[in-house]
Amino acid sequence: MDQVESVVKRQLPIPRNCTFSPQDWTVLSQYWYPIARADEVTDKPLAVKLLDVELVTYRANGKPVVARDLCVHRGTPLSMGWVEGDEIVCPYHGFHYAPDGKCTSIPAHPGAKISPKLCLTVFPTVERYGLIWTTLSGTEENLPPFPVWDDDEFQNILPPTLDINGNAGRQIEGFLDVAHFAWVHANSFADRDNSFVPSYKVEVTDYGLHAEYISTVSNYTKENRHKEPPGFKWLRVF
Repeated sequence: MDQVESVVKRQLPIPRNCTFSPQDWTVLSQYWYPIARADEVTDKPLAVKLLDVELVTYRANGKPVVARDLCVHRGTPLSMGWVEGDEIVCPYHGFHYAPDGKCTSIPAHPGAKISPKLCLTVFPTVERYGLIWTTLSGTEENLPPFPVWDDDEFQNILPPTLDINGNAGRQIEGFLDVAHFAWVHANSFADRDNSFVPSYKVEVTDYGLHAEYISTVSNYTKENRHKEPPGFKWLRVF
């Protein structure tokens, strides 16, 4: 299920105590990021953080919503509240907000005219590949293509998240550098007697670089190796 809502985008200020340089944050905020597993996002608000911006995500009538985790009345985190129907409710004064961010109810003054300024910052949202995606400053959807996700010949696996206090480039290198498998991961899934990496070609595409090759290095951990058919080979795609 996909959802890209048309929302009124306001220029989001760089968050306080931002750990990124202003230049880096401005560039990074234009891209799309997964912020949660799709099965984690329910009608119970979930607090997440993206580029040092506190966000709340939840489902309104089954559709994912991502907004700033901040009630515009008194600054209470909306992730501490709850969802009624398709509206998120602030736990401090009961303000109700619709999926488009507009305040729909002020319980203490039910007859008062609600100012249009009482509106959450809501972000474009897409549910795809078992993940919830959003962008802080971007407009057009820009997600990486992954067509095999819907291919029955492939097994979909979403590993748990892991926070790493390290350079992003190094993290990417760790996934692309398969030659280290035999030496670093010998106790889990790889084998030092099978360190060979076959030659493969790298193709330049519209969205980046693409490479693939056939490998005899298993994706199963050694205690689960019995699940692998004898002589099975793995297609590794980057």
